[in-house]
This record gives sequence, C-alpha cells and structure tokens, in this order.
Amino acid sequence: MLEKLRRHPANLHLGLMLALTFSTGLADAVGYLGLDKVFTGNMTGNVVILGMALAGASNLPVLGPLLALFTFMLGAAIGGRVLRPVAIGWTTHATVLFAVQGAIMAGLAVALFLGGGHPPQPFDLAITSLLAAMMGLRPASPGTSGSRTSRRWS
Repeated sequence: MLEKLRRHPANLHLGLMLALTFSTGLADAVGYLGLDKVFTGNMTGNVVILGMALAGASNLPVLGPLLALFTFMLGAAIGGRVLRPVAIGWTTHATVLFAVQGAIMAGLAVALFLGGGHPPQPFDLAITSLLAAMMGLRPASPGTSGSRTSRRWS
C-alpha cells in the first residue's frame, strides 16, 4: 500500500488530506463534546458561539472559544514561520512540524483518557488551548503540497 502511494503522488496527497480532515473532525468532536462546547479544529463555530454570546444568549462559553481562537492563530503563525523559508514540497521542516504536532496531540489524548474525558478547570482550558494551537499549525500544510496561499500572511 505504501509503495503504491509513493508511486502515485496524487494518491499520497489525497490520503494525507483525508487524514488531516478526519483528525480535524475528531479534534472538533473532542473539543465540543468534552471541553465545554469549544471547537478546536475549525474556528467558524467559535466565532458563531461568541457572536451569540455577545447578542445575549445565555449559557454559552466565552473564555474557551476566545482562547481557542487566539491559540489557533498563534499556531498558524508558528507553522507559517517554520515553513516560510523552505522550498515548496515536502521537506524535513514539514516532517518535524507534523511529528511535533502528532506527539503533542497524542499526549493530549492520553491526558484526556487518564482524566476521564472531562478534565477539571483550569486543565480543560489548557488542553483546549494546546489542541487549538496544534490544529492551527495545519494552515501551513497546504504549502507542503505546492500552494503558498497559507504562507503569504505569515
């Protein structure tokens, strides 16, 4: 299977993008269901939650979505800075970036598992922030496939 992916770069690219999409959805499910209704993979939901809270809706979290939004942007800025000086295509920088992200996300998964899935405060906010920052690294990933769109603002 791996050999087939290596021989056909389009298949490899599709496989990697599907893996990123799946893990982003998984991170959002964990954030929304286990971390006080906070989206950690896609920030649109947090903007909607914050807008509804500003409009006066009750029982909506504010601190968690704000932290997720800002740490996601921080992660995106770090990812863009790390990958900005390198050539387009998969590089050692991209491999290290994804390895660090994977290790931190695995550590967060273990922490959530050991904590019973619902960590006490302020640990839930720390996990939310770290998870959102790791998901924020992902906007730099299209640059590894030949697009500089995500790196222009970094």
